[in-house]
Amino acid sequence: MAIGSISALQAFRFLDVDSGGSVSQKEFTNGLGLLTPGVRQAVSATSAQKVFDAMDKDSNGALSNNELAQGLALLNTD
Repeated sequence: MAIGSISALQAFRFLDVDSGGSVSQKEFTNGLGLLTPGVRQAVSATSAQKVFDAMDKDSNGALSNNELAQGLALLNTD
């Protein structure tokens, strides 16, 4: 699965700023605008939180590589 020219694994590595092996809500929100130009203006903090919460299947407050990949796949359906 790719978003434009970036794979889900590349997105995960990019978003996981602290290299902790998961993407926190803060990392996710901060990285949205960097991954896709213009997204930050279009997505409010509340919307970003809702998207994050929907992707966080185990509700542990962090996205695993698998959770992020599955969530991005749903967002990338044409």
